[in-house]
Amino acid sequence: MTEEQRFWNAAIAHELRTPVTILRGRLQGLIDGVFQPDIKQFKSLLTQVEGLNRLIEDMRVISLADSGNLYLNRVNTDIKDEIDSAIQFSGIFLTTVNSCPVSISTQ
Repeated sequence: MTEEQRFWNAAIAHELRTPVTILRGRLQGLIDGVFQPDIKQFKSLLTQVEGLNRLIEDMRVISLADSGNLYLNRVNTDIKDEIDSAIQFSGIFLTTVNSCPVSISTQ
């Protein structure tokens, strides 16, 4: 195993361990009565599961790429709409989270 593979294995293990630890703690807290089983708790647990799903899917794609079995379906697209959307989201985020008025123009 190469140094790079060892690095990525350690990084992946860390990324998987964090949400699993959170899930275990929350579930144990629900069992022990530390947390009340309410919609907020279940949404939090679901968020962790969704994060794990994304990590697992990323690992699957990397595995396909490493084995030469990843096939890309390329399509032409107008990236301007994507950039405009990202800029708009960034402006909303900065304005609402950081109370920082933002004005960005893509013209």
